[in-house]
Amino acid sequence: MSNLLLQNGILDPDRLYNGIAIRAKDRQKALVFHKILLDPTMTRSDVRALLGFRSSTVSAAVKELMEDGLVMETSKITTGIPGRPTSALNVDIDRFTVISFYLENRYLIGAVVNLAGDVLSEKKTFLPVETDSDTFIHKFIELQKELSNDVPSSSELLGLGISPLGTVDVEHKNWIRCYRWSKIKDVGFTRAPFSELPVPIVVRRNLEAVLDYQMAAHSSYRKGGTAIFHWGFGIGGAFALDGFIIQSALGRFGDIGHTKVNSESNLACRCGSRGCLEAEAALWALLPELRNAGFQLDEDNHGFSNALKGEWLINVPGVKHGIEAISSGLYNYFRMFHPDRILLIGPFFENPLLAKHVIKSFKASLPSDLKNKVSIKVVEDAFRGCLISNAYPLFKDALKSHLICRS
Repeated sequence: MSNLLLQNGILDPDRLYNGIAIRAKDRQKALVFHKILLDPTMTRSDVRALLGFRSSTVSAAVKELMEDGLVMETSKITTGIPGRPTSALNVDIDRFTVISFYLENRYLIGAVVNLAGDVLSEKKTFLPVETDSDTFIHKFIELQKELSNDVPSSSELLGLGISPLGTVDVEHKNWIRCYRWSKIKDVGFTRAPFSELPVPIVVRRNLEAVLDYQMAAHSSYRKGGTAIFHWGFGIGGAFALDGFIIQSALGRFGDIGHTKVNSESNLACRCGSRGCLEAEAALWALLPELRNAGFQLDEDNHGFSNALKGEWLINVPGVKHGIEAISSGLYNYFRMFHPDRILLIGPFFENPLLAKHVIKSFKASLPSDLKNKVSIKVVEDAFRGCLISNAYPLFKDALKSHLICRS
């Protein structure tokens, strides 16, 4: 995970500043830092040669980076040239850390993450279906305390990042509701006890966090349009154009799960409407039929996702109908945004047979001039990327302030 992050991720100066104009000397310092970050054997001479900077520019940047504890000198390197050995420069990737959280299945999962995207410690706690807001807050604080004990003593903890499921007001850091846990409502991360924590909290929408990690891990995804399409307990999406995630202040952008696919349907959706794509194909809607078919599935079971990978799934009538509904929803989603690529995530798509049927149906519906222009692939275990991407905003802010040239 970390190699991809270092090569293509948010620590690249161009992505760190997102095209914002900065002073030339600040950009030079950021480029020096990035070169050292990518190669633990880098020397001052190597940096000068790679970037074409003056010796004084590199020396001044390295001096400030070392003063701030971001860069350190390590072992001596023998060059074979007469004179004293040259010191290698390394970035202290544990200089900053973030405690990052995401939710999957019935678990709240947290981890201590460093600048390289390495997970230094990971813990999780189970959230049963009856979990309410107070219980969630208590378990979150307890998990945060446990993980705080695992932060390296030499590291500065920048803050906490979380990407809740459901409807999230990112601007006001409020978890409005989540159908997975119907009793969790109006969790304000700016209110006590969160406001009493010694570090800030970043709140993100989960599918946007997934998409952000994928774009950091794959630089080609930052060109043109990239869409996430999720099929699991719920159905939803996220979309980015040229590396920028499109957002809405009114709700979840790309909320394809609550678009109407059957105006004559009597199937009630959890949103209160009828005929939604989720009511036709989401896991919560299919669970009763799956259980009635004799399959022993328990959505609280740790092995639940693995159970959905069985070939038996495609023979359940409701799932067959779900494939048709999802294929139509995917086609409509594509028609709205015309992305260059679509990343399919969620437990249903991790079933190879189901994914094959959906992709085949989707491609068959495309006009001939588009069939070979859009790529579509399944990404497994996609939500785990949230552990890394939830930390991005905090790492970005810290680095931007430390990469300002003081000389």
